[in-house]
Amino acid sequence: MPSAFLMDGKPVTFTPGQSIAEALLAKGITAVRKTIKGNSRGIFCNMGICGECRVIVEGAPNICSCQEPAREGLVVQTQIDAELGGRV
Repeated sequence: MPSAFLMDGKPVTFTPGQSIAEALLAKGITAVRKTIKGNSRGIFCNMGICGECRVIVEGAPNICSCQEPAREGLVVQTQIDAELGGRV
């Protein structure tokens, strides 16, 4: 059985060594964050520089999905900046 983590409650399979962003892109998921104004943001530079791919991982916000290794059972959520109350 392939390894998987949850993205907004849905399983995302991955290959060992992939980042969260790589696994999401392989599944066709490109939007991973909503700005304070509600605009969708996604994976852009894939180097951890731009910060556009920030997600919530195990309850911790502002994690660059392109730099975070995918791990079995990980709980990942779309980051909605307006709900973070200044923790962006």
